[in-house]
Amino acid sequence: ALVTTSGAVEGDSVFRISYGTNGSGEYAPSLTYGGEYFLVSWIDCARDYGDILGTRIYLDPSVGIVVKDKYPNEIHISTAARDQLNPTSSYDGTNYIVAWQDYRSGSSEDIYGTRVNQNGAVLDTGAHTIRICTRTSNQEYPKVSFDGTDYIVTWQDDRNGNYHDIYCRQVSPSTDTG
Repeated sequence: ALVTTSGAVEGDSVFRISYGTNGSGEYAPSLTYGGEYFLVSWIDCARDYGDILGTRIYLDPSVGIVVKDKYPNEIHISTAARDQLNPTSSYDGTNYIVAWQDYRSGSSEDIYGTRVNQNGAVLDTGAHTIRICTRTSNQEYPKVSFDGTDYIVTWQDDRNGNYHDIYCRQVSPSTDTG
């Protein structure tokens, strides 16, 4: 929905971003503004486990909010085996980065990421997906921010046998992991 600076919802500006196909749901959205578009990413369970999908939206003064990547053409940010959960995103002035909790290993949850450009292209896929933290313990609930030079990704970590630790990693806007 469009919300004014005073916090009021503008008219009938509520709109649908995602159109689930099997009734199992889309949830945990993340929103980042960058340049021309907002990037919305979310968990999509159409394949019986979580994938990370996204779309770009923008404001057109004559019609309001426009969804750029409509179903079935959403951006497939990560559709690796098993669950990808809890997306988070930021923008570096050129590309977005989306980080998430990933269970592709089948033995522990890790933190992965990829860059998405302004055209909606996923830049780091397959073997080139950014491995932010892939320790044998579980890493969950990532958050990402950009400081003008690099991304900082934080997460909750179980490497010491409990989830009481928070770790972080610097990630370069280039294809390496920082």
